[in-house]
Amino acid sequence: MVRGEIELYASHNPQYADRLTATGLLDETFARYPLNGYRLTLGYTDLDTRPPIPVTGRLPNPLHSVPGVPPTRPW
Repeated sequence: MVRGEIELYASHNPQYADRLTATGLLDETFARYPLNGYRLTLGYTDLDTRPPIPVTGRLPNPLHSVPGVPPTRPW
């Protein structure tokens, strides 16, 4: 159902195709960011600058391999 919603949105909003492609929502894998561990190391205070968060691998994307199920009612 999620993939169907993404595909429906893409078909109704072709002006955002480049943004949707940039998100990689339907790519085979996506980057793994250790946000909790990173914040525990740096602390939860507001920082003046945001240091880059390291990518620690890639995870399989379950949306990549499933067929899209169209929504029963478009939004």
